[in-house]
Amino acid sequence: MEDTIEQCEKKFGTAPRSFSSSDRKFLDIKKPDWVREDMNERLSYHFQYLSQVFQGGKIRWGQIIQANELLFSRGNDDYPGEIVYAPDGDVDPTCLWEIAEEIRSLKNTRPKDVELSKIAFYLTDERIRTYGTKFPSKVIPDKNFRISTTWFPRKHLPAGCLRCELLPVIVHLEVGVLTPLPHRYWPKEFEKWWRTKKYWEQ
Repeated sequence: MEDTIEQCEKKFGTAPRSFSSSDRKFLDIKKPDWVREDMNERLSYHFQYLSQVFQGGKIRWGQIIQANELLFSRGNDDYPGEIVYAPDGDVDPTCLWEIAEEIRSLKNTRPKDVELSKIAFYLTDERIRTYGTKFPSKVIPDKNFRISTTWFPRKHLPAGCLRCELLPVIVHLEVGVLTPLPHRYWPKEFEKWWRTKKYWEQ
């Protein structure tokens, strides 16, 4: 998987990107009615920047921390989830998996550390949204890791559901909004590998 991100960049193109009408239709993700109707729902922030993410975002590895359980099987509706990533792109997938495990372990806990306590509260609540929140990792303290809420469009996932916790994402580094890179821009070998995985299988 060493050159997977590089291959994704070649297929998706370098920023600033322009898209054909068919690609624009494929990339278009409608804001759900329940998000539109709730003025306090911060998922609106995600949809506000989504077109800018596709046009100018950077491709990075993303590791799922948690996601709506309905995404683990096929269905019709899309749902949110949380992803950790390294903005600088200087981390391999194995390290990212370890960081995701470290973050996930905070759920349903009450750490004394103020920053960790905020992250634990947000993960436990499952309705709080965050974008580009810095994670003070104890596993790899010299690396920069960020956490963002995202939206998982089924049409952008192979087989229309989550099969693996690791996937390429497109990140708007300035605002912290990210989205899974649609699978049509993944290398064929990586997509084949991804389809064979079982969720939470390392």
